[in-house]
Amino acid sequence: MTTAGGKVFVSSSPQTSGSTLAAAPALGCFDPATATVCAGWDTAHPAGPSAAHYSYNAFTSYTASGAANGVCTATTNGGSPLTTCYGIDGSPLAAPATGLGTVGNGVLVFNPEVVTTATDTRSYFPVWGGPVPGATLCYSWTTAQPCAGFPATATHPGVGGGATRDYGYTYDATTRCLIALGDAGVLFSVDPGTGATPCVHSGAAVTLKPSDFYCDGSSGHVQGYTEARLEAIDLTHVDLAASTVAVTDPDGTVLATPALTPAGTVDLSGISAADHPSITVTVQLVLNSAADFSATNHPVLVASYEGDAPQICARTVVEADCAVTQVSDTATATDGSGSLTSNTVELAVAPGAHCKPEVTVNKEICTVSNPHACGPGGAGPWAKKSPVDLLQLLGTAYWRITVTNTGPVEATGVTVNDPTTHGCQAAGTFDLAVGASRQVYCNSFLLALPLKNTASATFSGLNEPPGTPPTTSAPSSAIACSLLCILTKES
Repeated sequence: MTTAGGKVFVSSSPQTSGSTLAAAPALGCFDPATATVCAGWDTAHPAGPSAAHYSYNAFTSYTASGAANGVCTATTNGGSPLTTCYGIDGSPLAAPATGLGTVGNGVLVFNPEVVTTATDTRSYFPVWGGPVPGATLCYSWTTAQPCAGFPATATHPGVGGGATRDYGYTYDATTRCLIALGDAGVLFSVDPGTGATPCVHSGAAVTLKPSDFYCDGSSGHVQGYTEARLEAIDLTHVDLAASTVAVTDPDGTVLATPALTPAGTVDLSGISAADHPSITVTVQLVLNSAADFSATNHPVLVASYEGDAPQICARTVVEADCAVTQVSDTATATDGSGSLTSNTVELAVAPGAHCKPEVTVNKEICTVSNPHACGPGGAGPWAKKSPVDLLQLLGTAYWRITVTNTGPVEATGVTVNDPTTHGCQAAGTFDLAVGASRQVYCNSFLLALPLKNTASATFSGLNEPPGTPPTTSAPSSAIACSLLCILTKES
């Protein structure tokens, strides 16, 4: 398959030996915009003279200006490859003078890799079969001729004795090399300018974003870019004059094309770090020797800037555990100078919305008149309402207030509120652990009945931020009864 003009083109080889409906090779077109066949391609177009021909390719053709204008396929039947082309609209198109027809009988042609530069559009064809154990052919659409300076058939004798059986290439724009793979299962490189193997080019691209070295959120750390430099490479092995450098913004906009100095450095000081907070430096090298690239030596490109020392920031995440009230954090590290220890940071952990006490109050009245049964720890019985005849018209009522904390954290500064029976407030202030209860006993002499006595509790949560106002529980009531109790509701 290949694409041209937004259309998808497919070649097919319904051979006599492998198809129920044998026919000559054909080209078809699918239009993704309409999800149907392309205009001008209602039927498949023939791409070979007979069912004895077959194809392993479909490739795009281009005008001299590099615009896609059609599709081609090169077929074979044991003889030399035969190329057939059509325009995007389905009209016949002259086949390019690629040299495919003279490469040799029985040679198979596979999909090319297209490389576009500022001055040329080229297709590099992988071929093998017949007399060719593996080779590259190059065609320039710009000149409509085989590529100047490139062999008519670039074989690879230095790779497995030349039996590479090329299937396809990919172009690495940084090194300007074709990376090749074939049926022999060997990965190798080809110089797209000369056809030589290996491709004695190299290159590197490094992106420098100084803000990535700081994490405190402050500005002013960066003073400016300084230089890029090649390291771990013998510069006598580099053709510095033929090598190139480009400095670009992240979107690819070229900011500068400085030269490599004899020391292997690139001056970046003229590029504003404020205007361009991130840059990419790409160096394309032409080598005289590949001796610097070995299993133990790896040349690198380093880009530098002038600024404050880099920062390392650690982030501590506290789990949702109400028992955690404080974090103490110290970082340790090791570098070339030895062991490092940071300052210690301590921070109180404020409770979240779910980390609050849940305090409830239950007020009751003793249903007997025995002070021993109705005092602290007394068995009572206790109820929400006294019997009608217990206190007659006046008498002493004995009260019990139970304060309970069912929340996930301790309740602090708990006080009982009982405006009717001031003795119940004399319990003072106390704390309640998680799941704990406390009972407060008090009594009052009643001059009038019935009496509905209501109490509540005011409290704070452990480790609440300073200034947090106390919380008051829901109220609870008990009733000292008379004959009129039937009219009074309890709660």
